[in-house]
Amino acid sequence: MIEIHQYPSAWGLSSLSPFCIKVEVFCKIVKIPYQVIIETNPLKSPKGKMPFIVDLKSKKTIADSSFIIEYLLKNYDCKLIQHHTDSPELYAFQKMIEESLYFSILYNRWVDPQNTKIVVDKFKDLFPPFIGKPFLNLIRMNLIKQSKAQGIGRHSKKEVYQLAVNELKAIDSFWVQINTFQEIKLAALTPLFIVFLH
Repeated sequence: MIEIHQYPSAWGLSSLSPFCIKVEVFCKIVKIPYQVIIETNPLKSPKGKMPFIVDLKSKKTIADSSFIIEYLLKNYDCKLIQHHTDSPELYAFQKMIEESLYFSILYNRWVDPQNTKIVVDKFKDLFPPFIGKPFLNLIRMNLIKQSKAQGIGRHSKKEVYQLAVNELKAIDSFWVQINTFQEIKLAALTPLFIVFLH
C-alpha cells in the first residue's frame, strides 16, 4: 500500500494537478493499492511540490511524479510494463508533454487573463476565507515569472496556442501509430496521455 499525497480535486478530476493524476492513474493501471492524502500546502513535500508518495511497506518517501513511477516500476510487480526510458521515442514524447505542453497549459490557466479569473474563483475556496484570492494572485505572479524564464511567457497568446496545437497534433499522430502495435506495453506513459489530453 502506498499513500499518494496530492492536491485536491477540481473540474471533476481527482486532482487539480496533472502530475498528481498521472501517478494515481498509473497505480490504477498496474493495480498497486493506494490511498490518497489531500494536501494544500506544497511545502509538506520534500521537493516543495506535489505529488509525493509514502510507501507504507518500505517507509520510503518519494517526490516528483517521474521518480515515483520509476520507483514503483522497480519495487512493485510491473513486469508487463515497458518503461518509457526503454524507448527513445517514448522518452522524447514524455519530455515534450511534461516540459513543453505543460507550460502551454500553465499559460492557459494562469497567464491568459481570459481564464485566470475562472481558475482563481475555482481554487480560492481551497484556502481559509480572505486568504485564497490574494494567495492565488501571488501564485499567479510567480507562475508568470516561471513562464517567462522557461520561454513560453515571452510569446504572444496566438503563438503559445499554435505551439500547443502543433504538439497535440504530434501526440495524436504518435498515439495512433503506437496503438497499432499491440505488443508495446505503455502503462508507464499512458497516464501522461490520459491526463494531459483529458
